[in-house]
Amino acid sequence: MRNRIFGFIGVLWGGLSFVHHFTGQTHVAHNAAYTAGQNVSFIFSILLFGVGLYYLMFG
Repeated sequence: MRNRIFGFIGVLWGGLSFVHHFTGQTHVAHNAAYTAGQNVSFIFSILLFGVGLYYLMFG
């Protein structure tokens, strides 16, 4: 049961972060570290959504 709860939280949090990436304001970053951080957070949201979905379905 705990895995399903954490899976739901992962799907919710990852999905909201993923949607926010496309619907939020786009900032033109002149700093390479800021841009790299945005890219890593986008990849993390996809992974969080995928793993959360896995545990929600099979956990």
